[in-house]
Amino acid sequence: MAVFVALILGSLAARLVGWLGVDYTDGWPQAIAVGLAVMFTMTGFAHFVGLRRDMIAIVPPRLPAPGRCVPDVPADTATLDRGNEEVV
Repeated sequence: MAVFVALILGSLAARLVGWLGVDYTDGWPQAIAVGLAVMFTMTGFAHFVGLRRDMIAIVPPRLPAPGRCVPDVPADTATLDRGNEEVV
């Protein structure tokens, strides 16, 4: 439901900006594209930020140092803080 709300609010906000004079979002197709970008960005953050330990677990075992294959996201930007354990 939150994803749908992000799509609707993002699209309405983009359309409002279009009515205020921004040419790119001065139409519903462009405003919906901005709403989709907001929705996909929100979904990406919800799925991938803060899950470093889980992503390290799926790195193939034949790679040396799987902890170095997964980028480290600062804990203050994570939606789920699972601690700052070093996994290498």
